[in-house]
Amino acid sequence: MPNIAIIPAVRHANARVLASALGILETEQAAELLDVSVLVTISPDDPMAVQLAEDVIVLLSRTIDKVALSGIASPTLEIVIGDAEPHVAKADVFRVAVSTTHATVGSALANRDRLAKVAPILRRMVACYACAAAMKRVVPQLEFPLVGPLTLPFDSLGIDLTALNDEIPLGKAYLAGAGAIGNALLWAMQGLNVSGELHVVDFDHVEDGNLQRQVWFDEKDLGKMKCDCLVDKAQPHFPNLKLIPRNSELQCLPEKSRGAWLSKLIVAVDSRRVRRRLQEDVLPGEVFDASTTDITEVVVHYHRQPTEHACLSCIYVEDAVEREFEAHIAAQLGVPVEKVRESVIDLEAAEAIIRKYPQDIPGTDSIVGLAYDTLFKNLCGTGKLSRERENTSVTPFAFVSALAGILLALELVRRHTRGKHDLSFNYWKVSPWHTPFARNRRLRPSESSCGLCGNAMAKAVLSELWNCPQ
Repeated sequence: MPNIAIIPAVRHANARVLASALGILETEQAAELLDVSVLVTISPDDPMAVQLAEDVIVLLSRTIDKVALSGIASPTLEIVIGDAEPHVAKADVFRVAVSTTHATVGSALANRDRLAKVAPILRRMVACYACAAAMKRVVPQLEFPLVGPLTLPFDSLGIDLTALNDEIPLGKAYLAGAGAIGNALLWAMQGLNVSGELHVVDFDHVEDGNLQRQVWFDEKDLGKMKCDCLVDKAQPHFPNLKLIPRNSELQCLPEKSRGAWLSKLIVAVDSRRVRRRLQEDVLPGEVFDASTTDITEVVVHYHRQPTEHACLSCIYVEDAVEREFEAHIAAQLGVPVEKVRESVIDLEAAEAIIRKYPQDIPGTDSIVGLAYDTLFKNLCGTGKLSRERENTSVTPFAFVSALAGILLALELVRRHTRGKHDLSFNYWKVSPWHTPFARNRRLRPSESSCGLCGNAMAKAVLSELWNCPQ
């Protein structure tokens, strides 16, 4: 199958990401910068190098126009993994090396041995950073201080690496969102011994623009429900974990009750407001969350109720930028801002939007139940809407979303194995462009403006629901 990146909607989505990062207005100019080729070179008898190359190609093939293990005579860049030698004498080359303790990515590496055997989740993390390095090399205009060689010490992740071989008993958990980070989470969890029952909750369907960063999906999946498609594709890789698709909003599931029904919630949605609504409407016991800030960073959050520290609503507290962006969406779609704050398009709003864009939306059925953010991004992706506040509406590259899913999976490892009682931090910012620093972990305090943490009655309810041994 050809590179996903050459599909027109995917190409346009990536061009918007790059245009936003570079501060340029012309997406076609940005698209030309992605019209490059990358050759990945390995020793075919090195199994870890073969697998790492596959991971790199999975991610880069959704971002740049051509990436392959062979058949590229004059590549823009050649990535050499392990003890292989470059194939193209005059190509720009960087190497990737992996030992049992760390990985390095750069031009002049001392270690050019076969790759050490590491856990699949670590290998895929290395792939994310290799992709970031590749993007920096083929688009030098990206102003990120990518140090060469980049070192990724595995102990910076703050977990006992032997715990990656332990059983991870999820119990009964819910994953809110089967989009980019939901895809990446299950991609990252392959190779981990995860057991239990995971309900994959999403009411959206796969569209062509989604292929830019949702790693399990391809053109054959267009029009399918995301939760069904993700479960169908991922389930064979999880013999001890039962995946259950739920075509719904989490708040509308029939099992929702006023009691302690949702002990474990994994959050992979796009919207800050939706995150707050999940926290305040379903009152989960444990929350695992990851999000991306355009292409610059990944944020990971964890908390367990009852807590005196930040909950999900504290981390994503409403701010002026969010309110301005919602007002912009409302103006562009032709609906009141109060409707946008409801998150999901109803029939009345759908009719108003179609009156404004009669040629672009086939009917109300195609958008009723869709998130406003999703429709807005889709219309932006086709060039129908204003480029104003572009950096607020663009999605990240595939390798950034993949890193978010990997860090979310590592948080599940941390909290379900030997580090599960480590409550010394609840927040971690990580950049795909430099080493993940342990010093960036924080124990964020609660916010007095939070609808839960600033409400004594709500805190008493949470304490009554979840003040029991876990």
